[in-house]
Amino acid sequence: MAQGTCTISGTPNDLIPNTEYLVKAVSNGYVYSTTINLSTFDADPDGDGYCDTNITVASICVAVDAFPGDSTEWLDTDGDGIGNNADPDDDGDGLPDVQEKNSDPVTDSLNPDTDGDGYCDGLISIVDVCIATDAFPTDPDEWNDNDGDGIGDNEDPDDDNDNFLDVDEIANGTDSFDGCDPDENSDACDKDGDGLSKGVEDNVTLTGIPN
Repeated sequence: MAQGTCTISGTPNDLIPNTEYLVKAVSNGYVYSTTINLSTFDADPDGDGYCDTNITVASICVAVDAFPGDSTEWLDTDGDGIGNNADPDDDGDGLPDVQEKNSDPVTDSLNPDTDGDGYCDGLISIVDVCIATDAFPTDPDEWNDNDGDGIGDNEDPDDDNDNFLDVDEIANGTDSFDGCDPDENSDACDKDGDGLSKGVEDNVTLTGIPN
């Protein structure tokens, strides 16, 4: 009998442990036999609708369950070992899910980089995904606002707000992100590095400080 193949089909009604079967075939008066081992398994033992193996079973479960023994968990978006149902920060970007869902603008709690510009929505950088932090998390064309004026640096003609246009500073070799360059007397200059520009400090009235 020439070597060939055959198909055995059917739908088991019960779970069957690994069992050896004897299969016989008759050809030209000769009986040929072989043994095969078959078994069945429960694709979704915890019954959460997600298959334990990387195979989707129609009308039973979809692949694949990240927590095959836990009926309350099946997905771990950020890979931190905590299922999304219990994890307060599903995408691991440092922003709680509840904050992302209620922020203005709303960001995606399952995606650390909502707008896909390479800058993370939150304060945590994600290796090979994005770096922190996006000042405009839903605008793929903007991510930084150097002078804090609400206009992204890509659109802002004066990134450091020192009244010198970026194009002129670049042409003259000065720093378009430094409010003290080229003029330390600029209202945008923070010469002492305290986070307050000269313009702000000049308008602050200090009281109760002895001379």
